[in-house]
Amino acid sequence: MSKFNSRRSFRMEQLEDRRLMAGDILAMVNAEGTLVLLEAGNSIGGPQSVWVQPAGNGTVEVVGITSPANTSGSIIRDAAGRNLGLPKFTGVKNIQVNFGDGSDQVIVGTLAPPNEIPFGSVSVNTEGGTGSTRDNDAVLVQNLLVNKQLDIRTGGGRDNIT
Repeated sequence: MSKFNSRRSFRMEQLEDRRLMAGDILAMVNAEGTLVLLEAGNSIGGPQSVWVQPAGNGTVEVVGITSPANTSGSIIRDAAGRNLGLPKFTGVKNIQVNFGDGSDQVIVGTLAPPNEIPFGSVSVNTEGGTGSTRDNDAVLVQNLLVNKQLDIRTGGGRDNIT
């Protein structure tokens, strides 16, 4: 049996800082006027949550939102990784969302009636890889005018398209 040592000093160490990473999203408008949203490098395969909200005259606001799978919310970033806050993109003719694995939530449209200027094409792709077990996506399209094509692909999992 060990004896009690009254000269022993005890110390405490701080635990590691643990934070849940937000599902960061890379946003940009290409030369053809397509607003492109991708998973940022540090968030590939994670849950992304975004609301793409047309504001009229080719202007689109991109809002990182929270979801049950992404309680800290998504952060919208530019190609250099800078936080864009609540960016508004101008000259947008098409919308393309490409997220992969992870339980993603994508809302495209407005709460009010649609604006009078339609988009050419809107594409939402949240397909995970083959054998994905974390790919339960939700896609909501509301009050949106599209001239050419509306393409929604969610892949496997328990997905919800509204």
